[in-house]
Amino acid sequence: MRIASKRLAIPICLFWLACKKEPAPTASTVCFEQTVAPVIQGSCALSGCHDSTRSGGYDFSTYPGILAATVAGDSAASPLYRAIQRNNSPMPPVPFNRLSDSNISMLGTYIQERARTDLHCGDACDTTMVGYQQTIAPIVEAYCGICHGQPYAAGTINLMDYQHLEPFLQEGSFYSSIVHDGEYSPMPKGNLQLPECKLELIKKWKNQGYPNN
Repeated sequence: MRIASKRLAIPICLFWLACKKEPAPTASTVCFEQTVAPVIQGSCALSGCHDSTRSGGYDFSTYPGILAATVAGDSAASPLYRAIQRNNSPMPPVPFNRLSDSNISMLGTYIQERARTDLHCGDACDTTMVGYQQTIAPIVEAYCGICHGQPYAAGTINLMDYQHLEPFLQEGSFYSSIVHDGEYSPMPKGNLQLPECKLELIKKWKNQGYPNN
């Protein structure tokens, strides 16, 4: 009977752990410029929120401003991580969409790695392999997901999968909006234009014909 009890306890414990959004164990370093900044600045540094006006108490438009809301090596004690994790009054606030579980886990890992100061992780913008699933979808999620995801989709525009994104690719409004060419409203709304490298990646995908790869 004791042996059976132990066997039952193991899957129960594993199930409980799987339900928690803990930082993902990883041997690699999470890069601030390429991974952390797009998520935080695309979801939190909006005009009137955590931008340079500090209307929300923190300025997440800069590297020092983001670090000010973290406790290196301790995600549980970091105001930034606690805010995106909590169920009551979560951040980003309603009606905006919460960060995905994968992005919450990534930010927790970054903080646990003591919020490393290696900002750039290499200066080159690697456009060798550009595909929707591995390259474009994470960019769209980071910069557009707060307004154009689920359950909140501003203007009933959901961009969180290829099927919903494709009509805006074909009519040209998606690309026009992110490059700020004046034909359509500049996006992200109330935020800075995407970094040059992200734009280069999307441009290469566009030149390939926007494949769903």
